[in-house]
Amino acid sequence: MELWIYWLIVIVVLAIIEAMTVNMVSIWFVISAIVSLIISLFNKSILLQFIVFIYLGVILLLFTRKLLLNYIELDKNKSAKSKK
Repeated sequence: MELWIYWLIVIVVLAIIEAMTVNMVSIWFVISAIVSLIISLFNKSILLQFIVFIYLGVILLLFTRKLLLNYIELDKNKSAKSKK
């Protein structure tokens, strides 16, 4: 089986996990799995794909999660104020 199929399975599983939870953790790994899937189309090295998946997921999680949560919190506050 082609490697991109495995990445597609990982994407679907992680997206389902993210939909079932509201912790905003696995979404970053969905994005990194998409990038790994694209890499798998051009490079057959599973090690490279896996390294990109892990590093990109962790980097996205560390640098953007707090910003997104702040944005969501601001949006909730705006919605609450407009309902009053």
